[in-house]
Amino acid sequence: MNVLLDPNSVFIDELTWNNEIERDNFLTDLFDIIDAISDTKKSVTFWTEELETILWNSPQLNPWKSINNYKFSLIPIIYTKLRSKYLYVDISDNSCTTNPEISYSYTNAEIREIFLRTSDSLLQNNVEFFFFLSIPNKLLDEIKFSGVMNDYVPKLLKEKSCYYKRIPFFMDYWPLNTTNIEIKKFTKCLDIIRLIEFPNKKWLYQFDYLESFTKSILDLHENKRYNLLLKCAKRLCYSNAESQVDGVLQDEYIVQSKERRFRVSSRPTSQRIHYDFNERVFVFIKFYNVGEHDDAL
Repeated sequence: MNVLLDPNSVFIDELTWNNEIERDNFLTDLFDIIDAISDTKKSVTFWTEELETILWNSPQLNPWKSINNYKFSLIPIIYTKLRSKYLYVDISDNSCTTNPEISYSYTNAEIREIFLRTSDSLLQNNVEFFFFLSIPNKLLDEIKFSGVMNDYVPKLLKEKSCYYKRIPFFMDYWPLNTTNIEIKKFTKCLDIIRLIEFPNKKWLYQFDYLESFTKSILDLHENKRYNLLLKCAKRLCYSNAESQVDGVLQDEYIVQSKERRFRVSSRPTSQRIHYDFNERVFVFIKFYNVGEHDDAL
């Protein structure tokens, strides 16, 4: 996935920084972008040596570089997560334009010029990219970049969830075996699904997995993974009462095994997941795929 960052996402001047609300919004947005980009193995972020120099050497920009509380937290994150995704490009001799014109939250005209020349370089080389919008531009629904040689209308990313919707994240994070490191990938998938599908909900339970559950999902076909994640996330966001009356989950107690289960798919496929509550922890026991029998089905 090729990403071009709105420069407002990275650069902030002292006047804006000194406004507490704008500073907090800037940092939240920056951390969200870094999280999303660093989460994807096959992702690159277009960057230039010129922007890198301004980022670190300009005393008027990014005041956090001189404030210990921010410096010691931001610099390692930018270096280890964001810079590892950079793909440096040469800037063009010409600037492109944008329609509508992009808003800038800082006064440095050099950054704007470098950004527009970087964009023109991508256009000249027919490079497709997603444009990650910053706070000043999130209300825009379409932006046309017009260069010397051609025009381009990129897909816009307004939130971290928009980014995840564009990538097959479950390919990068699906567990390969039953080790703790691998099962953490499944938890990462669930976190991403909740962000995409249930952005206004939180987990109602702590949760864990038995080895039998991990084994049962390892070989699940790629085109079935999203639905399984969706149903697991939904169950973890729903109360017991909500899950029991939900037409898809149909959560119920199994007398024979003294476990509970919810459905991943409706009849006739009837994929199910068995689980239990163990000291207020939601424990995934096993996934039953199409054709696999569980008690009292």
